[in-house]
Amino acid sequence: MPNLEFCEKEILKQKCTEVFSLLKRPNEPYSVFEIASAFSSQANKEKDKKIAETLTLLAKVTSPTLQPTSRNEAFIASCSNPYPIFTPTLLTSEELDSLADILEEIEQPILKARIADILWIYAKPKKREHCITAIKSYLAIEASNNFSYLDIYDLWERASYLSVSLKDQTILEEVKNKILQEVENASIHWDFHTLRISEIILNTGLDNSILQQLGEKLLEITLSQKFENYFNAKNEYISGAKSIFEKIQNSEKIAECDHLLGKLHEEQGDLNKSHSNITANHNYRQALLFYRKIPKRYRNKFCIDDTKLNNLINRINTSAQSMIDEFTLVKTPEIDVSKLKQVAIAHVANKNDISLALGYFSGVSPFNLNSILQRTEGIASKTIFQNLSSHSCFSSDGRLIQEIPPLTQENKDQVIFLKAIHDFPVIDMKSEVFTFIKPALMQLQSEYAIPKEILISLCKHSRIVPDNRVISVAEALFQGFEYNFGNAIHLLTPQVENMVRQCLKNNGVITTHTDPDGKENERSLSSLLDDEQSRKLLGDDLWFELQAVFTHPLGANLRNKVAHGLLDDGDSNSYTCIYAWWMVLRVIIRNI
Repeated sequence: MPNLEFCEKEILKQKCTEVFSLLKRPNEPYSVFEIASAFSSQANKEKDKKIAETLTLLAKVTSPTLQPTSRNEAFIASCSNPYPIFTPTLLTSEELDSLADILEEIEQPILKARIADILWIYAKPKKREHCITAIKSYLAIEASNNFSYLDIYDLWERASYLSVSLKDQTILEEVKNKILQEVENASIHWDFHTLRISEIILNTGLDNSILQQLGEKLLEITLSQKFENYFNAKNEYISGAKSIFEKIQNSEKIAECDHLLGKLHEEQGDLNKSHSNITANHNYRQALLFYRKIPKRYRNKFCIDDTKLNNLINRINTSAQSMIDEFTLVKTPEIDVSKLKQVAIAHVANKNDISLALGYFSGVSPFNLNSILQRTEGIASKTIFQNLSSHSCFSSDGRLIQEIPPLTQENKDQVIFLKAIHDFPVIDMKSEVFTFIKPALMQLQSEYAIPKEILISLCKHSRIVPDNRVISVAEALFQGFEYNFGNAIHLLTPQVENMVRQCLKNNGVITTHTDPDGKENERSLSSLLDDEQSRKLLGDDLWFELQAVFTHPLGANLRNKVAHGLLDDGDSNSYTCIYAWWMVLRVIIRNI
């Protein structure tokens, strides 16, 4: 702001009083956002240029959001404030000098704290009195139970952080006395008051000598205090105590906290199972995780033995089975795909040569990873609320398979990939099988008998089928043409793993793992596909498809199901097995 001229100090003091008087609400504080808006509004009304410029500057410095413990960005731009792109880094030296000149005239603690804090960080040279003024002003702000306007804990945390940074023993003791007084004699009546105070002490390092005592205090509160929201409050307090004990590395108290958290979740699961097995199952799983975190040397003390853990696992399994009945089936209108089926039939019909017809059959359903990822990203962009929390994925028997984390800009590629894997069996495999693959297969078999010899010939000429595996692979493919897709998949799955292994091995990738004893073991298919070289050698499309069909827990996961005997009679002839069989046939033919 060139040639900035402030109004006289007495006029400024009067204008600040007027602005703050407009914000007064009975027994309620005012937020920094409201202060910024009020100064901005008043500035727009002023005809005097000096007064308008003064109020505009005050509106700007009160616009950013406070980050209490940030060393480099204590004030960040806030899109909800009058100046959404303003940060104190934009202040000129003239503006900083002007703020320093009026600091002592400001009577409102919240405004004085903001100006002094900004001067401490950005004015050159630094003046300790600015930091001291900011600390004292933060402590002078009146506390309130209404956090929708002003979070007093952020201001106390900022004062604590500044006092520790300043290393002035007198100021540090003043802040310490104020904060510790809030532990014993709370000025705010809120269930989480003591917890929030403990977080301030822990986050800022205000007084590490009392952390043990503070952790004990939090545990004491969980046993003695009655909370409005019993489960959430106890969970937060015990977790807060655990964070403190982790800071001071008290392993026995950490184990005690894990035991209390496990017990809390276990009891909550028992309460929830009468009306929600889904919630109860989550509680039991959390309880098991906490119990398993307890080191073995402390388990006897807390009566955690195999019997207790197995009992909890049984409750997890029981609630998992029961929660399947609680899921609601969402049906969408059926789509008429009859014309697409005719296209698939026409694609393979009347070729007058069985080898040519099989070649066309291998191309009846095109696959492109980029289009799948783009579609998945498009769906995610339209379901904003689903992206705000993690997504729990369960197996058909109620087992928790994996959790897809909330979608953020930082993990966008990872989450979109996981969602694409998760959706592929339900959306792509199912539609491709019923719309293209099965109609084309039926047309093919209406025109030809598929002898095993033709399949042996295909395998012999395919680059990816080893010479000593030709008969085995051809037999597996033949079972599919006999509509024994279950048999086909049980035979094909290990052969697919071998094909991938040979592909990687032939290109110099180590496909074995050597344990500490020197024993060398073959890596599994999932491990091979996780190798960074596999994507380059197999190509994006096949690399993704193999994971979605055979190895990824969020996908069809046929390799795991075959290995552990999880395919029942119904699953064996499901669309996932049909697609897997056709996919292997396609890859073999396309490598001739």
